[in-house]
Amino acid sequence: MKKFLLKGPHVYEIRNRRANPYPGTEKEFLNYFDALLFLRGFLLDRSGRTTLREVLAGDLTGRSLAGLTDYEVIEQLARRFVSGDLCVAAGGIPRVVCWWVTA
Repeated sequence: MKKFLLKGPHVYEIRNRRANPYPGTEKEFLNYFDALLFLRGFLLDRSGRTTLREVLAGDLTGRSLAGLTDYEVIEQLARRFVSGDLCVAAGGIPRVVCWWVTA
């Protein structure tokens, strides 16, 4: 499972830590609140919220995702990041933004 999140000019990849082909490249979270703070930045974006739900849906067993609020989703994901079940690839590939100016 690989999912991508956009935050500013950066792309972050969320994946299963056991399936990480590049160990040592994941973002380190000091604790649960550090992971929660990172994830809260994606709640403002609809595609970010959808991606977070998709990541959690792939990891949930037997519990309905429809009944969870957005904040409960990021709480569950933060616990999985801290426990080591999931990881975030550090930095990702920066997006290139082109601005065309016409006179």
